[in-house]
Formats: sequence, C-alpha cells, structure tokens
Amino acid sequence: MGLRKILTPLLSLSLSFGAVIYWNEKTVELKVPKNSVVVIELPCVVLRTFYNDLVHVKVSGNGVFISVLENPTSVGISCKKGNVYRNYSFYLFPINGGVTYVKVIDRKLERAYEKYVLSREKERKIEVKSVGLIQKAEKLMQSLLKGKAPQGFEIIKTKKEKRIRNFLVKIKYLYVGNGLAGIVGKVKNLSYMQKKLTSDMLFEKGTVLVWLEKEGWLKPEEEVSFVVIKKLSKGRVISEDFVVPYIEGG
Repeated sequence: MGLRKILTPLLSLSLSFGAVIYWNEKTVELKVPKNSVVVIELPCVVLRTFYNDLVHVKVSGNGVFISVLENPTSVGISCKKGNVYRNYSFYLFPINGGVTYVKVIDRKLERAYEKYVLSREKERKIEVKSVGLIQKAEKLMQSLLKGKAPQGFEIIKTKKEKRIRNFLVKIKYLYVGNGLAGIVGKVKNLSYMQKKLTSDMLFEKGTVLVWLEKEGWLKPEEEVSFVVIKKLSKGRVISEDFVVPYIEGG
C-alpha cells in the first residue's frame, strides 16, 4: 500500500496546525503531536472505525477524534454519503509538533455522489410522472364506467370490429384527450366452446388500465363489455383504425 507524506502542513487563519488532504486511494501518513487529540474531518458520515489499543477514537457525524500517545499507529475509517461507501486509512506518527486537524477532500466521492443525486432526481420525476398518469387514467375510467363523457375529450363513435382467434372485438367509442385514449367496446366469444377471457389479455404496449365486465369463462356467443385506457403517444392521429386491444390465447 502506497504512502503519501504530509511534509508541510497547510496553514489557515483559523487553524494553525491544519492540513487539507486530497484523497487519491492511498494511505496517508500524518505527523501529529505526541499526547494530543487529532481531528479528521471527512466528506461523508462515519460508519465504523478500526484501530488498536495505542489510541482512543470517538466519532461524531463526519468527524473522527483520535487521542494519540507517543507510539506510531494506524486508524481505518469507513463512511457513507448517499449510497456511496468509502474507506480511508491513516498512519499516525507522534512527534514534537505536527498537525492536529485534517480535512479530507475526496473528488471521486463527490462525483459518485453527484451521479447518485441526479439518478435519484430522475427516478423521482419518473415516479411522479407515473403516479400522475395513473391518476388521470383512473379519473377517465371512472367517468367512462359511469357513462359520462369526460370534459375536454374528443369523442369518436365507431363500429370497428376485429376477429382475434375465438373472440370478436367491437369498438364502440374512443375518448381522446389529456394524453390518454379511452377505448370502450365489447368482446364476444365466437367459439362453440367456452373460452377464458382475462383483463391481462387486453393489455398491450401503452396500456394503463383495463376493466372487464366479467373475467373468466365465456359461454358460446356470450358478450361482455370492456374499457381500456391507453397512454397516447405525441403526434399520434386517432381514427377508427386506432389500435384494437390485442387478445392472446382463447
């Protein structure tokens, strides 16, 4: 493990025996006063410390207080910022003089933490957007189930029909607006045998919510109503040929 010696302390107006360390993944050697308390300020919250009986260590937040005697020793520190974990290690050599305060600057940690914050912000925006979309879809679904035309939506009446294997899908109305499209129609079992129909059979890409009047086995010629709420892509032209829910199986 490499060593980086602090040959000349960086003096400041407020700290006469202070040093700033730019961490570069190497153990740092510090010359510290004998029988003194050395303070190490880290850029993250301390989780654990590792040391022997030659020193006494206390922790407070991102600060580590080390009581040194007269013998050289080492201290390891594990800390965390956001979801970023870092480990630091120091060799302490007591002399007649040296530093009593050390501030660690870790640019790699800051870059990793910045990425973490940005990713969390992106996740939060996606989550908020998704919640908002679902709420709008639920509101539209409630209106359609009550037989009410939602305000601000274009209503397209259609007689579009499509046979998908053993089912006949009939589209009666399209409700378009607010980034959503509500599809109202019926599904009929055309087989001479019972066929199973479930709401997941009406899901496809862009589907937000599905309601079925009845799920399970449909008798021959039995017909049930459905409502599908889909997310409407920008620039998409809505017509009677709008995507019919896809039914797989049957």
